[in-house]
This record gives sequence, C-alpha cells and structure tokens, in this order.
Amino acid sequence: MEIYVEYAILENLLLDGALLLLALLAARQKICVWRLCLAAAVGAVFAIGFPLLSLPPWAALTLKFLVGALLCVIAVKKQNGRGRYVLTMILFYAFSFCFGGGLIAVLEGLDVEYYVIEGGGVATKLPIGGLFAGLTVFFTLSILGIRKLYKRRRAVAHILPCEIVVGEKRVQIDGMVDTGNTACFEGHAVCFVTPDVLYTLFGAEQPKERMTVRTVSGEKSVGLYPVDGVKILQKGREILLKNAYLSPAVHMLGKEYKLLLPEMELR
Repeated sequence: MEIYVEYAILENLLLDGALLLLALLAARQKICVWRLCLAAAVGAVFAIGFPLLSLPPWAALTLKFLVGALLCVIAVKKQNGRGRYVLTMILFYAFSFCFGGGLIAVLEGLDVEYYVIEGGGVATKLPIGGLFAGLTVFFTLSILGIRKLYKRRRAVAHILPCEIVVGEKRVQIDGMVDTGNTACFEGHAVCFVTPDVLYTLFGAEQPKERMTVRTVSGEKSVGLYPVDGVKILQKGREILLKNAYLSPAVHMLGKEYKLLLPEMELR
C-alpha cells in the first residue's frame, strides 16, 4: 500500500486537533488556538515518525502514552493545579480509544481494506474525505453527549435531600432548587410538591389559603398548605425553611424530584 506523507500529516493533524479539542471541551478548559494547533502539529509529526522506530511493544506503548500526555500539556493553558491536566489526558485517551475502535468497526463493517502498521497505527485505503466525514460525525455526537452530560450534572447539583415536617408527620423526598421560584405568601416561602406527597401529608384536606401565581400560560390561583418546616440537607449542613407553604404541582410527575424549592444560594 502506498502512503502519501502529506495526506498522512493532514489526517493526523485533523485527528489530533479534533480529539484534543473534545478533551478540552469535556474538561471545561479554556481554548487557546495556537496551543491547540501546536499540539496537533506535534502529534501529527510523531504519528508519521513513530512507525519508523523499532521498539519493543512495551516501549512503543509507553512512548505513545507519554506523547499523548505531552500533547495535553501543550494544549492546556497554565493551570494552578495538576488536576485539570490529568483530567484532560484521561479524556484525550478515552476519545482516542473510542474513535479508533469505532473506525476499525466501521472499516470491518464496510469491508474496507486496512492493516496495522508495524510500530503502531492503522493504514487504510479509505479516502481522506471519508475519514473526515467519520470524524465529523464522531465529533458532533461527542459534543452533544458532553452538553447533555453537563446539563444533567447541573440539574443533579441542584437536587437535594429534603424532609417536610407537618406535626408528627415527616416525609423525606428529593427537592430541586429552582432559581426561578420566587413565590412567597405573607413573607414565607412557597414550595411546589407533587400531589401524592401532598396527599400523604394532608389527605383530602382543603387548602388553608390561596394565592395567585404567574406562569408561562398566564395567572392562576393555587392552594396553599402550611407546614412546620422544610429541612434541606446540602453538603453536610441543614437549611430550614420555617413555616413554609406547599402548593400542588403536577408537572413534576415522573421527574427525579418531587419538591420544587424556592430560590436560594448553594455553596
């Protein structure tokens, strides 16, 4: 198989640049374009020269990992701690393994000829356009996954264990802090809860008070049920909402939380 050096350099430049960019984005690093380009260039040059080396398997694998770590050090802007470097390296290795494994699986599925170059690497007759298309799909899916993961992480960070106290009754549920919930009644916080929890605490009792709230669909009147307190556990400390009110909300059914807490500062 004839290999064109310029195409090989371009392919590895694109691959290393894209994988490093994914690692930086997943690690929430600041992107420095010249650092990213330099790291990708170093990786491309290494990928071309590496097959020419005659190394035992253990030395070849060690060298690959060390160069991968070097690329991450080059791409990452100066940090106060080593944690960000390590996280970026782990993510870079993970994305590299995923893309490499996925590429081989696609080549096998399409019956495209390829072989492993002595010393490491894969050579294939797949045109550079095909490789770029596969890289684009992998990059897009990875970005969507990263966004979904961090969106989920932000939501989970605002879900806290809670305990609602009404006389002798205590119900332990998960509540989510809603920065948009500024509802209050006579100076006391109003929390929104699923109907099943409300029934556990008050049975078929009618609401003691009513108030008007504004929603995206307009204004509506909601019932209020007074409770002795809502205890919120956050990072080992207890936050107590005294003499709060509960109001029913059906839109939380099926979610990971059953209580919508008022706006508060989390530390």
